[in-house]
Amino acid sequence: MISLEQRLRRSLAWSLLLLMGLLGLGGGYAIDRMTREFVASRLAHDAEALLAALEPKDGGFALNERALVPVYQQPYSGHYYLLLDRGASLRSRSLWDWNLDLEPLPAGKVRLAEIPGPDGQRLLLRVGGFSKQGMAITLALAEDLNPIRHWRRLFEWGVGLMALLGLAAMLWVQRTVLRNAFSPLDGLRREMRALERGERDSLSEEAPSEVRPLVVEFNRLLTSLGQRIIRSRNAAGNLAHALKGPLNLLYQEIGRGKTADRERLRGYAEEIGRLMDRELRRAKLAGGGAPGRRFAPREELPLLFELFGRLYGERCPRFDLQCPEGLQLPLDREDMLEMLGNLLDNACKWATGRVAVRLESGPAFRLRVEDDGPGVSPAGLESLAQRGLRLDETVEGHGLGLAIVRELVELYEGTIHFDCAGELGGLRVVVELPLPLPSYPAMLF
Repeated sequence: MISLEQRLRRSLAWSLLLLMGLLGLGGGYAIDRMTREFVASRLAHDAEALLAALEPKDGGFALNERALVPVYQQPYSGHYYLLLDRGASLRSRSLWDWNLDLEPLPAGKVRLAEIPGPDGQRLLLRVGGFSKQGMAITLALAEDLNPIRHWRRLFEWGVGLMALLGLAAMLWVQRTVLRNAFSPLDGLRREMRALERGERDSLSEEAPSEVRPLVVEFNRLLTSLGQRIIRSRNAAGNLAHALKGPLNLLYQEIGRGKTADRERLRGYAEEIGRLMDRELRRAKLAGGGAPGRRFAPREELPLLFELFGRLYGERCPRFDLQCPEGLQLPLDREDMLEMLGNLLDNACKWATGRVAVRLESGPAFRLRVEDDGPGVSPAGLESLAQRGLRLDETVEGHGLGLAIVRELVELYEGTIHFDCAGELGGLRVVVELPLPLPSYPAMLF
């Protein structure tokens, strides 16, 4: 989806273009009208001068050429006149051999028209009817509009270029203003990245008033979800602790019961005990980290190894860790601890002295956990990760660990593979999880 900043920039740019287009059309029309009115007024003044230069002669009129403007004497000069008097006509020398068709007009009438002229000229024609000394006269004057239109086009090009430069300057100012207006959102984006990395627990509510309600609701939702996860985690641990007492009493009652039922009931009680131990172990693995915190293997795995050392005591194998320095994965810390905890727990049960853990990061996160135990038969490899399945009933466990790992892998849309082809000869579990893209890309300006 296009950003708000780009939307505003495009909307304002189109608005400015539309406004300048309307101004250009309106300005062009106004200049054209002004040009016609200017030429028409000049023709009216020339008409008055020509009427003043008329002198009576032989029952008609003659023009005093000394009173004429010289431009009317030059062929195709762009300035012309034609006078009709009782069927006779007086024409300017500038018309040369070009004929100007003219109909007589009654006195007091004026007509303006644009007509083609000689030599490719475009003429504005003014025809007026006059009465002098009782005689009707029709006087037509014309002027070439091409020179004025040439200068008008140059003016329009100059104004257009200045308008484009002005538009570019306004768009730059608009971009700068919008960038400054949206700059507080950059800080919000950085805070969300820090939140994703687990470096902070909430967003700062010192935000613009337009987005502050959204930030407040986001923090409230984040707090609520975190509290729910912590309450669920604590509830599971508390439940397991609370069942310890009744379970001990149940063991005592089983010890005093009949022999026939004793072993069956003891099996049920041991299964309950294992499930409780599992929940307590999960609570210990999760610890007190904030929900959604990034997973830092170099920091978390030594603590996990120490925990398994306390759980398995002398039976605990030696852990061999290979992990890039400073690796931080954009994966939920609790999920990764639960996945690694179950994989390491399974490896510790079967290993004779060594467990190897390899972590690699690239387009995908790759995890390998391998033990030096007896391994698994090809038929057994196909059955692994089925919930509740235990390949060897003599080894302590409840068959849920690898199934939980598979569920987590599927949740992250990853893959899991089991084999015995590693260096240590035991079971090797290879997990690949796609790493998410950055959640909050940089804003485009």
